[in-house]
Amino acid sequence: MKLRPFELVLVVVFGTLLIGALILLRSYKAPEDNDSIKMGAVSIWGVLPPEAFDAMISDVSTNDEGFRGVFYRYIPPEQFDSVFVNALADQKAPDLLLLPHEKLIEHRTRLQAFSYESYPLRTFRTNYIDGAEIFALSDGIYGLPMLVDPLVMYWNRDIFATNRLINAPKTWEEVVADIVP
Repeated sequence: MKLRPFELVLVVVFGTLLIGALILLRSYKAPEDNDSIKMGAVSIWGVLPPEAFDAMISDVSTNDEGFRGVFYRYIPPEQFDSVFVNALADQKAPDLLLLPHEKLIEHRTRLQAFSYESYPLRTFRTNYIDGAEIFALSDGIYGLPMLVDPLVMYWNRDIFATNRLINAPKTWEEVVADIVP
């Protein structure tokens, strides 16, 4: 097959452009992202035993290097109030707190709430159990539940005996199927 001069020039030009594009793509280096957020150390204080928290963080940090800067400090519950208030006074407060809900009212004036613009109440109610609404106060959300005590079922032996029920139900399904009807 014989190419006309115009076709030959066209093939040479496109071939040269293709080779040049391949060279440019091969030598291209992405610019460093100076706008990326570099996470520093995150300090967490709490009254939960450190063994469980440290085991969890070590497992997570092996998979995600961003968690290597997360540190947990255990403070005994009887010392927490004084240690936390002194740290606030010295401007060395932690980034996050792990506290029981009873401490929320006591330390509310010392905590920064999530505003409802950044985390709507409807989303909070959707994502967490009904009892978590104790953290949602009038000016924002002061905490996110991490641990929840399980539901406990109490039963009255006298009522069961009167109605000829020998054993207490072991699951909620038994309550619905056997007791409620």
